Amino acid sequence: MNYIKNKKNGYTLIEVLVSSAIIILISTLFLANYRGSEKKSLLNLTAQKLASDIRLAQSKSLSASSYGSVFPTGGWGIYFDKALGEYYIFADLNGDYAYNAGEGDKTSGALVVKLPENIGIDSIQYGVSLENTANNLAIDFLPPEPTVYISAQKYYQAKITLINQADNSTRAVLVNFFGLVDVE
Repeated sequence: MNYIKNKKNGYTLIEVLVSSAIIILISTLFLANYRGSEKKSLLNLTAQKLASDIRLAQSKSLSASSYGSVFPTGGWGIYFDKALGEYYIFADLNGDYAYNAGEGDKTSGALVVKLPENIGIDSIQYGVSLENTANNLAIDFLPPEPTVYISAQKYYQAKITLINQADNSTRAVLVNFFGLVDVE
């Protein structure tokens, strides 16, 4: 009976230190993984936005959107420039299936999209079986179907690979000659 009265409830110093060490270790692992997943999600988000913007150019062409007060004879397209780290949704005013100066005026309906910090265009491939590489590329959607022209060719496909320069991870966006867009 004496033994039960003198027993005190509580934790020993060793139990507190071990519990604290386990909590600190788990917290450190969580924070390290959180930073890595944050970078990866930025790349995924950028790739999804790029795919969405390609679909926007296609939609503008299908809906016969005007460029200011003019309907673009060559439809709408998207132009990538690897060196600038941005892409343009443009109106193909002269029907040459390429981006020209004056076709990307924001006040007339075109868009300029700057890629987020540390995200860039790693490579641009195009062709029947993606055999060509380039530093810039235009994908043009000609209504009413829309017919897709990639680098002014009708039966090509394109692959735009984005890179997160912080950890060199990549995501690619594919566009085929039917106008289907896929993020891989």
